[in-house]
Amino acid sequence: MLNRKYKLLSLLAIALLLLSRPSVSAIEMKPIEFWDDSEPLSEINVDHTALQEILQAYVISDHPSGISRFDYDRVLDDDKAKLQAYLDYLQLLEPRQLSEAEAKAYWVNLYNAATLNMVIDAYSNGRVTKVQARGLPTRRWRRTIVTVALQDMSLDDILNGVIRPLYRDPRMHFALFFCTLGGPDMPTEVLNGENNNELLDKFQEKYLMQSRAVRLEDGELVLSEIFQNYDTDFADSESALIRYLQQYVPEPVSEAMNGVYDIRFDYDWALNQP
Repeated sequence: MLNRKYKLLSLLAIALLLLSRPSVSAIEMKPIEFWDDSEPLSEINVDHTALQEILQAYVISDHPSGISRFDYDRVLDDDKAKLQAYLDYLQLLEPRQLSEAEAKAYWVNLYNAATLNMVIDAYSNGRVTKVQARGLPTRRWRRTIVTVALQDMSLDDILNGVIRPLYRDPRMHFALFFCTLGGPDMPTEVLNGENNNELLDKFQEKYLMQSRAVRLEDGELVLSEIFQNYDTDFADSESALIRYLQQYVPEPVSEAMNGVYDIRFDYDWALNQP
């Protein structure tokens, strides 16, 4: 009888612990049907050379911290103009006339170039040190930042209206520029219609091997807020999310995740400056 009572109390304690976790405020998808189209036989190849050259010039891949940085202080006026010209070029294109692979790279690079352009501008004018809280508040992601096929679009529109609902590929989160220390490393390679899968796999594997993505701390499983904000992109339940992560995290972490039910989300919003 006592043993049964003890089991019931233990189950109740676990249930109360689970219920007492902070509620997950996931960011909803808002599909924009206008963009749900492509040309399977299209032979148009979008030129992303300008973005790749800028990344190769200013990304510090071998920073001692182990997190790549972008040297906002050194960006030349000519390269600011090159980035803006690249954005202008992308806005002249009609992504619905591209193949699905080209369109996938197009939207990711449009989002990344627009984000980088916005952060460089904010850094130049106010030396912003954080992307959210202080510095670049959430509302900036909801302002019109580009116009494509006569459609005014914000970063929020591109990510939550096109990239997430149209492609349903969780790996794309690891290719996006967060410009923060908590997010995936800013790469020196950009997606194109031919290398999508190769690079998406590479970016996913690299981020999930790092402690800022997944780590164990004092008996807690600490996950990047990416897995909270976009939870359903990765899995439809907490247990499925853990199984997904276990495929990519370092083996000792993967083994230790078995049986862990206390999860905390964490993220460093500091700008990824040197």
